[in-house]
Amino acid sequence: MNIEITPFFLVLAAVIGLLIGLLVASLFSSRESKSADEKAPPADLANEGFAEVTRLWYSPSGKKIVTELDGEFYREFLVLSPDQKKRVLRILSLWSNWTSKTSESSVEKIETAGTFGGQELKPIQFEEFPATNAFHGQAISEVINPNPDFEKPGQSEPSLPEPGKPKTIAGQISLIIEKMLETSPLREKGIKLIENEHHGVDVWIGMEKFDGIDAIPYPDAQQLIRAAAAQWEREAELERKLSGNG
Repeated sequence: MNIEITPFFLVLAAVIGLLIGLLVASLFSSRESKSADEKAPPADLANEGFAEVTRLWYSPSGKKIVTELDGEFYREFLVLSPDQKKRVLRILSLWSNWTSKTSESSVEKIETAGTFGGQELKPIQFEEFPATNAFHGQAISEVINPNPDFEKPGQSEPSLPEPGKPKTIAGQISLIIEKMLETSPLREKGIKLIENEHHGVDVWIGMEKFDGIDAIPYPDAQQLIRAAAAQWEREAELERKLSGNG
């Protein structure tokens, strides 16, 4: 006995399939919208332009933090790109202002109750962040590289200039750069040269490190360093001539 499939049954099957597809699609869309709503900031913050820029992951046992930035996790500040370092320092400055509004003095303790990851949370000690302008008074490379070769001329005795003179060419050029920076807009960041046996010289501009002069993306800094190197060559040539005549 043959069963004839009428157009009515075909239409009915198509309608049922369409309804099932719409139901499944609505379930997935509702889940996605719910997930997006959970990550979105409150409406008033969104209207003011607030958006997530970074996350901090804290280990209560190790007392360390890991920074999540641009979808990646970073354990150390030095591995960040120059642009990421600028953003982090800007956030640090804003956070410092935010914490300073809590009280006039440093925040000594923040009591936290409950557990995290199955461990009891203990009070965390916080100290007041130093003002961001503190970085401008001293080049960061002076802190990272406390080398006697890079001491300022004013720190040595005026009657004994030779012992304070750097032994490396990079150190001697750094002294010339230091004098040029007194009248340069770059003086707030500071520039230091450090000899590197692998590629000649490392250049520190503020908190940024570059492998050689050609790698510096700032034309004004490149020009200043090359001018200091040219002045060093002239002074060295003059010194050789004077010693030869003597």
